[in-house]
Amino acid sequence: MVAAVPVLMMSGMAQATSNPTMTSSSYSVTESQVGAQGDFGEQSSNYSLKPFTDDGGATLGEDAVGNSSSTSYQTNGGFNTAEAPGLMFSVTNSNVALGTLSISSASTATAGFNVRDYTSSGYNVFMIGTPPTNAGHALTALTTDTAYSAGTEQFGVNMVQNSTVAGSANATCQAAGYCFGVAGDGSTSNYTQTNKFRFNQNEVVASGAKSSGETDYVMSFMASISTVTPGGQYKGSITLIATGSY
Repeated sequence: MVAAVPVLMMSGMAQATSNPTMTSSSYSVTESQVGAQGDFGEQSSNYSLKPFTDDGGATLGEDAVGNSSSTSYQTNGGFNTAEAPGLMFSVTNSNVALGTLSISSASTATAGFNVRDYTSSGYNVFMIGTPPTNAGHALTALTTDTAYSAGTEQFGVNMVQNSTVAGSANATCQAAGYCFGVAGDGSTSNYTQTNKFRFNQNEVVASGAKSSGETDYVMSFMASISTVTPGGQYKGSITLIATGSY
């Protein structure tokens, strides 16, 4: 079976910055730089404010940095954060070979992809496509999470580590403490049951509830045939579509 190169959907925006001067009869504050290191060299005959030599900034440093969130909001703090959202999505291997299908055993294989999501309200990875097909006959897609059954025509995928699929794995975080991606849609058990597989159009196979560091996913494939499955070469394609919420 050949898996198609996925469609990548991205969204982004940029906002203008300004250089305001705030004054009153009691104070005057000038923000002379908006960027990664703040303004530097603030001093007078009475004071000098340089808390960190490496950034030279006239700021109190970057102690309060990172992501903070609740059910209603999220914020990314620190000079080294940007306001522009971004969704990064790539496939690590796109060709899936299931080998010779058998009546007495399941044929399995894996494919991988990763997602990184910044300054958004989360993401979903949808799956569309067709089961392996030969001369108009498609292998029977499993519409619910189902285990392999010898002598039964079946086709499905899942997103977790399986004892029956070499190379399968659970979702892996590449940014400790800042990964919120999960297999499936996060609210059901679809595609997340060990050694059980399914295949339905337009279902979510991976998701994140909020901004997240890189999460690596492995999709496991399983196919089997029955005594009445037509012989021949079966081919199919699957497209993965990642969408962000803003």
